[in-house]
Amino acid sequence: MTTGAENESFSFLNEHLIETWIPADPNGEWLRRRGETGNRKWVKGTEAEAQAAGAVIEETPWPEQRAKGGEFVQGAPEHGNWQFPKPEFLAGLPTDPEQLYERLRQDSGGGKQSLVYAADALRTGLVPAAARANLLRALTYLPGLDVTDGAADLDGNKGVALGISEDGERQEIILNPGTGEVIGERTVSDSMFAGIPKGTVTGYSSITTAVVDGIGAKPTR
Repeated sequence: MTTGAENESFSFLNEHLIETWIPADPNGEWLRRRGETGNRKWVKGTEAEAQAAGAVIEETPWPEQRAKGGEFVQGAPEHGNWQFPKPEFLAGLPTDPEQLYERLRQDSGGGKQSLVYAADALRTGLVPAAARANLLRALTYLPGLDVTDGAADLDGNKGVALGISEDGERQEIILNPGTGEVIGERTVSDSMFAGIPKGTVTGYSSITTAVVDGIGAKPTR
């Protein structure tokens, strides 16, 4: 969101591209590159209206990051967490889906945050298939969770959405129904807020993974 000289507010979705390279030995050096693509989708107002009102649209520079073991954030838990699920963290999670849900609820605070924490782990690509399936089973115990077929991510790929509405916003993760991998996420307004109509998509993403020849190399297709 940005504000003009007359305190008129404008809102847009700003596209970011985040690329992370994970070595075959996850204890080796990882690489992360992040930047803005320049693509914007205006939710409230237009770019011309924002410029005419004197609104400032700033781009944030993101330096390239390299870190052993993928620890890009200083002070990350030694054994990992939901946001950075190291093997030792995953090994310590309950295998019973209901108990796993209780652990997820306790760690996240419950409600929509349980889905957010699960998505944090799944989007990393570090959760093996068996643990991924168990986590999805655990989410079936989340009150208010619903399932929608044919949901589309940022790239138009279709999948199954797990969603929950809370505090005027709907949070969804979109799964590949064949593999259980997260292919995207989406947030949608459930009520009018700051001039943004109910039903407006306020954030969405697409997630892809590929095997490449080396750190920094691009997928061939």
